[in-house]
Amino acid sequence: MLMVNEVFSWGKLAYKNAAQLRKSKCRIRIYKNGANTVVIVTELADNEGRSVTNDAEKIIELACQMYGISFEETIWIEHYTEGCKIRGEEHFDRVFLIQNRAAWQTMSIEGIEKLIGVDPRLNRANN
Repeated sequence: MLMVNEVFSWGKLAYKNAAQLRKSKCRIRIYKNGANTVVIVTELADNEGRSVTNDAEKIIELACQMYGISFEETIWIEHYTEGCKIRGEEHFDRVFLIQNRAAWQTMSIEGIEKLIGVDPRLNRANN
């Protein structure tokens, strides 16, 4: 069951010109399916800040605080849509924290569907 589906913002990235401060943002979806809590974080095409890959650790930390979820009891998935400026093709990766550093493992759409009970390409918005 989809519990949360919203744009999630964090931090500010300072460029060479200090006047250009940009918040980072992504889409966050939180699913509960039986004992599973699954968080899918999607890179947005209009994100002008840091990517979900570059700030995976920070997003996980803030999401746990904001939504009251436990890192250890949650499956974290990073998602890039087709045509995304960073990777180009749609893909999903499970995110693990190993000694407080992110590591990724590719996941299939079918594997994610087994975890959340629906096609993970549903309930998303490009912005």
